Amino acid sequence: MSDPIVGIDLGTSNTVIAHTDASGATAVLADANSYKIHPSVVSFHPSGGVVVGAPAKQRKVIDPKNTIFSVKRLIGRSFNSPEVQTARQRMPYQIKEGANQAPVVVTRGGEFAVPEISAIVLDHARNVASMALGREVSRAVVTVPASFNDAQRSATATAGSIGGLTIVRVLNEPTAAALAYGATRNLKETIAVYDFGGGTFDITILRLEDQVYSVLGTAGNTFLGGDDLDERLVDRMVEKFLVENRVDLRTNEVSMMRLRAVAEQTKIELSRRSRAVVRVDEIAYGPKGKPLDLQIEIRRDEFVGQVADIIDRTFPVCSEALNYAGLSVDDINDVILVGGTTKIPYVRDQVARFFNKAPRTDVNPEEAVAAGAALQATALQRVLRRRSSQVPAASFEEATDTKTFGGEDSSVTEVPVPQADLLELVPGAPGRAKRTTSGYEQVRRPNEAPERYTLKGQHHDKFEERTPATNPVVAPGAQPVIGRMTKTQPAKTSLGIPIVQMPPTPPSGKTTSPGVQAQRPPIPPAQRPQTGAMPPVRPQTGAMPTVRPPVPVAPPQAKTIVVDEIAHDQSARVIVDPLETAFSNIPTEQGTFELEPEPSPASTAQGLGAFAPARAATSQPLPPPPPAPPAQTMYGQAPGPQAFTPPPALPMMPAPAMPAPVVLDVTPRGLGIGTVAGFCEELIRRNSRVPAEIRKLFTTSRDDQDSVRIIVCQGESRRLDKNVVIGDLRLEGIPRRPRGETSIEVTFQLDASGILQVKARDAQTGREQRASLDLVGEMPQHEVDSARERVQSLRR
Repeated sequence: MSDPIVGIDLGTSNTVIAHTDASGATAVLADANSYKIHPSVVSFHPSGGVVVGAPAKQRKVIDPKNTIFSVKRLIGRSFNSPEVQTARQRMPYQIKEGANQAPVVVTRGGEFAVPEISAIVLDHARNVASMALGREVSRAVVTVPASFNDAQRSATATAGSIGGLTIVRVLNEPTAAALAYGATRNLKETIAVYDFGGGTFDITILRLEDQVYSVLGTAGNTFLGGDDLDERLVDRMVEKFLVENRVDLRTNEVSMMRLRAVAEQTKIELSRRSRAVVRVDEIAYGPKGKPLDLQIEIRRDEFVGQVADIIDRTFPVCSEALNYAGLSVDDINDVILVGGTTKIPYVRDQVARFFNKAPRTDVNPEEAVAAGAALQATALQRVLRRRSSQVPAASFEEATDTKTFGGEDSSVTEVPVPQADLLELVPGAPGRAKRTTSGYEQVRRPNEAPERYTLKGQHHDKFEERTPATNPVVAPGAQPVIGRMTKTQPAKTSLGIPIVQMPPTPPSGKTTSPGVQAQRPPIPPAQRPQTGAMPPVRPQTGAMPTVRPPVPVAPPQAKTIVVDEIAHDQSARVIVDPLETAFSNIPTEQGTFELEPEPSPASTAQGLGAFAPARAATSQPLPPPPPAPPAQTMYGQAPGPQAFTPPPALPMMPAPAMPAPVVLDVTPRGLGIGTVAGFCEELIRRNSRVPAEIRKLFTTSRDDQDSVRIIVCQGESRRLDKNVVIGDLRLEGIPRRPRGETSIEVTFQLDASGILQVKARDAQTGREQRASLDLVGEMPQHEVDSARERVQSLRR
């Protein structure tokens, strides 16, 4: 039995693990205590060990300086970034600057880089999966926000390596949610995935067609989430206590952690009821040691007034994603909600108002991402198993164009993609294009010189552009070698994946692209059974559409069996997560809560029932057995047993297997390099299809130059200081020649996980040159190995 590949949703607040079995059924894996949602919290115990998950979350109040949470907001960032500086002011634990501008968390167990903290959470997830499946788990598909840059994705892959996992794919969270939504639906529609979690926000526009998930546009904010709503409630409680008792609770870390725990619970309950009365005993002490209590009543409308500006910040991001996709809100067929923050009624109302349609709620917002990652993991595993049985082991990785992280013995390949027509630029007037199936290329005009750059020495931070004195003429039909956008290892893959497809400049406003509209034929109603319960009625101007979960309706003549459709009446009982304190006048360590009951409408059942594939039911009966021969008696004895020959068994028709999902994703940020005078040249444009590859030719700027440093950034601005610098590219061992005689061809590759790989070669000799990409906050390999040993020693 092969090593399984699981899907892990590594969230800011919680982590969820899922697995899809051979039959296609997806299940969220629980730990020994039956918890399916595991808090992404790590606490360093005084005994020298480490506690992870629910027990660690309980220690946030009693040991705030050594309990680390919301670390996902820090991963892959520079210590001097505004986000890290904001976290330093909020978090009770100490954050300081480490090597390579990386933020480091200081605990009683020592100093830990941010990927090490995430590695402890991933190691816990690996152990949960191993116990649930009954076998060792060492490979996973891990999800990240769609707006994560290269440094953040690489840091996540490093965390998996430290935690003992081979990250076979880094998958965008909205894309994973779309996989879960369309797993059992043969849909041909355009959807929007609104992912509002605890620490990040993403919006992704996808086109679903026969299990092919094409990302049309994506945008997000990696420092916007439910934690910001909690802080607003904390600020209100602190201000009220300061006015009443003249004691500032911000000076007491334990009191602040108690308030944060109360604020999180209050936010959850205000999503269910109209008011909550919060009482926290002995939150502080006054003169002569007199205990001081906090009591406050918060109504839902007051809460909405406090946090509405944070929630409303998500909708300009939605407009940005639609703009890059070339669509308008009228082109969106369905809206999928993902993330715990989307349970807030105001969020759902505003989403319905923005998209002019009620969002779907039949996908579990907390489990959908992990379920989609598990589906993608199974698809990768199928391809790996099929290819490994056909290709010799020595040439397997080369033949399948494999991309892996954290190990060499466990690898996967790209999912097969049907050959698609792409647009290839033609020399001549802008806008002319022709169809090609060989990928996307930037082709120079006949009289245009190759893009050449002169390189400064290693002591310089930038390089300058040099224009040749004469423009060489390219012969008609000649193959250009400079500035090409080609496919990653085109001769080594038989999948026909279009590697780079540079998108056009996004149109201004919310206009619909005619090209995209022409590819969307009308969908017959019989092919959309899941949307039958939601009438396509547009609300009147200014009217608020009702947000209600649609009920799946089977089409006529459907030969399927629908199971587990149970309606739960929330007004009859309220189920509270075991990790969350019940708000029913029960005194807790944080406080006492009194809630005004409010009846709520019935909701559809939550869970993964929608992820299990439907089975075909056969009702053809077997033929009756032939009649037995008449009984024969001899000498008055009873007849003996007669031999019976059963009829031949009819062959059972197996249930049709769902095709493996195919994901066509895009890069969320443009990739560029720093040039002279603080400018930045964009190499790979934002919203380009990944994997992607581009080549640039550079020349030396002084005699006997043997090394160079190039700044690599991500962003869309022409100014380098307005983009995010992700690292430095260092070229070493350059042949010493006179100025301008050495040309180095540098290849920038974005793999399917959106992680940048760089290689270089001497353009004159064709020899490979040493090229290293030093990312901000990156850990060297020897530090990764030592961190892996330290994590394993802490977990014993």
